[in-house]
Formats: sequence, structure tokens, C-alpha cells
Amino acid sequence: MCGICGFIGFKEPGLIEKMISATHHRGPDDQGYYEDDRVTLGHNRLSIIDLSSQGHQPIGNEDGSIQVVFNGEIYNFRSLRKKLEGKGYVFKSRTDSEVLVHGYHAFGENVVYEIEGMYAFAIWDVKKQKLVLARDPLGIKPLYYFYDAHQLIFSSEIKAILCSSHVQKKIQVHMPNVFFYLTHQYSPPQETLFSLICKLEPGHLLTFQQGHCTRKAFWKLEDASPPDVKNIPETLFQLLENAVGKMLTSDVPLGVLLSGGLDSSIVTALMRPKIRDLHTFTAGFHAENDELHFSKLVSSHMGTTHHEFYVDASQVGSLIPKMVWHMDEPLADGGAIATYLIGEHLKQFATVILVGEGADELFGGYRWHRFSKWRLPHWLWCRANFYFTTYVSASRPWFQEQYERYCAQFESKDSRSLFQKISHYELTQVLPNHLLMKVDKMTMAHGVEARVPFLDRDLVSFVYRLPDHFKVKGWQGKAILRDLFKSKLPKTIVQRKKQGFLLPIRQWIEVDLKEMIWDHLNSENAMSLNFLSRSEIQALGRARSGLKEIERTALLWRLFILELWHDLFFKKSQKS
Repeated sequence: MCGICGFIGFKEPGLIEKMISATHHRGPDDQGYYEDDRVTLGHNRLSIIDLSSQGHQPIGNEDGSIQVVFNGEIYNFRSLRKKLEGKGYVFKSRTDSEVLVHGYHAFGENVVYEIEGMYAFAIWDVKKQKLVLARDPLGIKPLYYFYDAHQLIFSSEIKAILCSSHVQKKIQVHMPNVFFYLTHQYSPPQETLFSLICKLEPGHLLTFQQGHCTRKAFWKLEDASPPDVKNIPETLFQLLENAVGKMLTSDVPLGVLLSGGLDSSIVTALMRPKIRDLHTFTAGFHAENDELHFSKLVSSHMGTTHHEFYVDASQVGSLIPKMVWHMDEPLADGGAIATYLIGEHLKQFATVILVGEGADELFGGYRWHRFSKWRLPHWLWCRANFYFTTYVSASRPWFQEQYERYCAQFESKDSRSLFQKISHYELTQVLPNHLLMKVDKMTMAHGVEARVPFLDRDLVSFVYRLPDHFKVKGWQGKAILRDLFKSKLPKTIVQRKKQGFLLPIRQWIEVDLKEMIWDHLNSENAMSLNFLSRSEIQALGRARSGLKEIERTALLWRLFILELWHDLFFKKSQKS
């Protein structure tokens, strides 16, 4: 796990050092860069596999004609290495990054069909004068780029791209994407809130050659083959075991981010027989609805070494600016605070943690998945679901446009069920742009690697095409998972309803962070004044009841995070 960066098409003295420094937290163990007359590549290393100096990056082949910077893990690197050794390639290290070097030499861009894992990488082909960028199929690892028709700058994090004077001269807030954020609490797929800075989509390659940039998909969720309906439970259990087993490859200690929900409990159950002293971690807010007693129950049942961390209201004010800085873009998911805190504290016990992200989207764990099985008119389901997932009402002027775009995701006339369309939307858009981004940024802020077994490519391909009744049955989601693990987990855990990570955000808004929030919203140059009047902002300070109160709280929090982000990334840069 690392941070990568680089640029092509121009020279800027000292830029690569600044970019490497900006993402030092992603790889505190080693840094390096490669430079020739066309391209510059940089790397921060977090040592996970092969802790020796042989894992130094950028890494090249024998004649230096291929140079690679790599972030992530290739889980099948050992079998791919044997395949390449059979073709005559000689390896000088035990790292998975060197497999990518020789794999590209052997297969060209088709190397992406040979590797399994979570990754973002850049390959410089000296002979062809071609730069190749790639991002893993599910978007577990981030990769951003700036392209203005002449120059390309890329990095694992936006803050490194902003180090360039070329970017600072052109960058501004992309206002249409602000409305997407205010509605969905995260930035839109492919784009960001910074003009000209984009995300490379999951499962895509980007090539830069002779000044031209092209993108193409190499993996699509909908291309997954329908599974053999025989022995589905046995096959699924084997795939889950395989997925977790792949992710235990490490030369540093591993642990589990254990919420006490079904998903992280399953990961714990599958890891426990393979790791003698398994450490589990959870966080709470000293609130009545904390899930800590559920995580304690699982830990006791599994015999793990359990760690609890608490976020006090007094800490939140200092944690949030750090969280926003590391996130690069505004993300109004308050759970990021807990993930950030856990990442900060667990480093002394583990460098790699496994998490349960992806199971809800894949197996139907949310309430709107169950609603999708009701015989509701399509428009009514869309309207209800849109509100439940965004907490935004029609009283906002940007609501209608976002609502129509949202509904369009589910209106295609094909053989898929409504649930399958929802699952596809969440796996391809919500996960890589929200939940996976949160996990990556908040753990890598402390040099901790998070792995996601439920998003193993083979597992996702199999489950995505399963008939709906294996996932949503009656008023219960994740039906097949509950059945598979009913003898391996406490009954309370298996039968639990989806709770989510509940946060005392209203308490923070009304009491603990009230002064801080209104200092930002009442600022003379508040960014929110671009789309809300001063009186509309002031009206948000008055408490309401029922659903209107939920909307007010959600919008206030999103505006607050937006103002913090704008101050950190625009006002500070203007002052400097």
C-alpha cells in the first residue's frame, strides 16, 4: 500500500518532491522518484510485502525501459510470478509490484486481465513513450488526474496535484458538482469539486501518448457470467473463504475493523481460524445507540483481542479539519471521524485491517433494497428512496435536477429487476466515490492499509448474478449470508437488523460544534452564499420537527463540511 504521483508533458523544478511530501502519510517507510526528459514518477511506500529495500519504487525492468509506481495489493502475484518465470523472466524481489513490471512487458496493457487485487498504478513505457494509468475494477484504491489537453498530472490524492503551479493557475470550484455533493454527500463519479481534476473510473485504463489522453474500460460489473445454480451456498462459502484467505498475505500484523454488524463479524469468523492472535477494533461516541456491545459479543465469541476507542465531543472540533484535509473533497459522512480515529490508534497493533464494506450493496443489506421488492409504482419508489438516501427535500432548487438524474439510473428497460439495478448503481457509483473513498483516505492518513474481502472480484462476479431471493427474502436482506453463518456467529448478530453507524450529529450542531459551524456559515465570504441567501442560511439555525428536522440537520452538516473544505483548499492557497 502506497501513494503514487507523477506528471508528463512539462517540467516543473521541485514539483515531484512537493507531491511526494504531500502524500507522505500514505507511505512513511520509503520514498523515491524516476525522471527522464518526458516523464516524472514519484512514490511513497508503506511496506506490507517484502519489507526489504528491494521493494523500493519506482521499480523498473533490467534495461530500464519500463518504470512502475504501484499502490495496492496484487493478491495473485505468486501464481502470476510463476507464470512469468516460466516465460524466462527473472525477479530480484518478493514484491507484487515487480510482477506488474514483467507482466506489462509480457502482456502489455492486457496485464490488467492477469492481475487480481486492489490497485492504482502508473507504467511508463520508455520505448513507446507512453504512460499507462489503471484503477482496480471496484475502485477500492483512488486515482486522480489533471489534464488540460497538453499536460497530465496524477496522484493517489488531489492535494499532491494541487502542488503544481500549472494547476493552481487554472483550478476553481466546479459549482455543478457542489449541488451533487449537497444532495448525495459525496462528489459525483469520475468528476471532483475541483475543475479539471477527475477520478479515473474503476476498471479503466488511461493512456497518455504524444499529448493525447484516452480512457477505456477493461472490466464491467454487468459482464459477469450467471452462476451455476447448483450448490450455490457451498460455492459462496468457498468464495468467501478464498477472498479472506487472499487478503491475509502480509509481512506485517493484520486486524479487523469490527462494528458488531453481520458483515465485519463474518470477516472476523473467517479470519479467526487462520490467525492465532487476532486483534479487532471498534469505535463509539459514548452514545446510547453505540454498537460496542455487539462488537464485544463477537469478540468474546471468537476469542479475539479487542480494542475500543471513543470519540469525545471535545475531540470532534479538532478531528474534523484533519479529516477534511485527508479526504481531499468534502464528504459529509460523519462515520469518517470514527474511521480516522481508529486508524490513528490501531497502528501500534496492526498495519493491515480487513473491513466489511461492499456486503450491503452486493447482498441487499439496506432497507430500500427490501422496499424494491414491494409492488410500488416506480416513481413512488424512486421518490421515497431518493429521500431516504439523501435527506434532501423538493424545497431546494437543485433537488429536481438531481432527482431526475437519480431516477434515470433505474429506468432502463431490460431484464434486470429493480433490486439488481439498485445494486449495480451502488457498486459502481456509491461505493467507489463514497464508502471506499472514506475507508482508504481515513486509514491511509495514518499509514494503515484496509482490505475489502467482500469486493474480491471473483466473489462479486458470482454474487451479482445470483437470483434476488438469495439476497432479499421477505423483509430480510442478506438472506444467504445469514443462513450460511447462523451456526458460526451468535444468534443476536445473525438476526440483527441493519443499523448503520449512528452519530450524534444533531448534538454536535446544536451544542458541541455550534460556534465553529456558525463561524463558517456566517463568514462574509462563505461559499454557501453562492447558492443560498443569508436569510436561508440563518433559517437553518431554527430547529424543526419530524422529517424537516432530519433535512435541516443533514443540510447544515453538509454545508459546514463544504465551508471547511473550501477554506482548507482555496482560501489557504490564496493567502500563500
